[in-house]
Amino acid sequence: MSFVNCLTGDLVVPSFRWGNCLGTMLTDLENALDSLIGVYHKYSLVQGNYHAIYRDDLKNLLETECPQYMKKKNADTWFKELDVNSDGAINFQEFLIFVIKLGVAAHEDIHKE
Repeated sequence: MSFVNCLTGDLVVPSFRWGNCLGTMLTDLENALDSLIGVYHKYSLVQGNYHAIYRDDLKNLLETECPQYMKKKNADTWFKELDVNSDGAINFQEFLIFVIKLGVAAHEDIHKE
């Protein structure tokens, strides 16, 4: 479910918050997971599908959310690599492969400094 902000015309994606459901504060890891889900839905809902990020939307995600890693691979290369089932979209499981690869690269970069 998403909404359009009447003042700006921007798509507003409500975030799922585990803490709200459980009545507790979220841990750092739970916050990170919530953020990942929120980022995925921010781009999957552009074309109205909770379960798919399409090529142009992936390009926007990469340029907006992780521009440093766009220098290493372009959006088309990422898309071909991530679309494991070749259905023309990135589902959440395929998105998590991307997150893992970014996490490994970021971890390596931290230890180079």
